[in-house]
Amino acid sequence: MQKKAHLFIFEGVDGVGKTTLAHQTVTYLQANNLPCVYLSSPGSIEGTLGEHVYRLHHNELDVDAKKTEATSLQALHIAAHMDTIENHIKPALNAGTNIVLDRTWWSTLVYGRVYGANRRALDLLVEAEKAFWGELYPDIVFLVHRSEPVERELTDIWKELALEYHAVFEANQDSIPCHKIENAQSLENAMERITQQIILETGWELIGDYDQLKKKL
Repeated sequence: MQKKAHLFIFEGVDGVGKTTLAHQTVTYLQANNLPCVYLSSPGSIEGTLGEHVYRLHHNELDVDAKKTEATSLQALHIAAHMDTIENHIKPALNAGTNIVLDRTWWSTLVYGRVYGANRRALDLLVEAEKAFWGELYPDIVFLVHRSEPVERELTDIWKELALEYHAVFEANQDSIPCHKIENAQSLENAMERITQQIILETGWELIGDYDQLKKKL
């Protein structure tokens, strides 16, 4: 019997396969008869603040995100994170549903720093989000890595973002369980590493062989 719900976070620069692995992790846990949902930051749930911030960031609203001051844009992301924490993450975990979360304040720091946000303001914004997390900590943060992106151009900005993610990883690896996932080979290879870490951290008795489980889906 499942004793508590768990929170697994996936981080990484756009184009490393992070979202694909997050969705595969949800499928893996559900196939093991564990309640699990996928959530993303800033968010995609219809009608939420997160959805509006996502649409703004991807130029789906009548606002040019590229002309928005970098700190202001990240402040909107933090506000969306807070809303998701209170209205979706905490209720789900309290109800015994495991969560796979695609990004959190790590990405706020990374993108804010690289795109020129005010460093002091950015740190204060992150502290505000941490206040909403309170005593709730992730069971694992997976940093997904590749040497070059999938289906997009390898740019200097992309390289800078990837390096900044590693800096955030190193700054946090002693306080929370963090694992780097190299996603340069097959999906199955990356998922094997992810599922092994989940089993080690949670103590769950799961089908550990991802290939074996995949055949049953």
